[in-house]
Amino acid sequence: DYNHALLTAGCDVLAVTHPLAHINLHIEGKLNHRTLSNWGSWDWVAGMRMRALFERWRPDAVICHGNRALQIASLSKYHAPIISVTHNYHLKHLAKANFAFALTQDLASKAVAAGMPESKVFRIPNMIAT
Repeated sequence: DYNHALLTAGCDVLAVTHPLAHINLHIEGKLNHRTLSNWGSWDWVAGMRMRALFERWRPDAVICHGNRALQIASLSKYHAPIISVTHNYHLKHLAKANFAFALTQDLASKAVAAGMPESKVFRIPNMIAT
């Protein structure tokens, strides 16, 4: 996954997940992990808590999986580039991202059609650790 790839490359990674996320059961190793509860993508309190995390960790970039994560990261008003991973065709919030990782060529085309400049869309297959 992205966390493993970035850690292998020598990057510091902070994974932020919902407290009830299934992936929490599989987080291991050197990965820094925090949970952040929220009431939905409109939860500005979660956005402010996310900003506090970002101000402590000072990330160079923020990778968001899903529209809720993208919304909350954008509510944080933090200055690092936000990268949205397009897992599906619900792209209405994509304009809030600075860049997009498209899992398929079709998703890349749809991201461009939704208004994301082609130069900011990167075709990267899903990174699943096996």
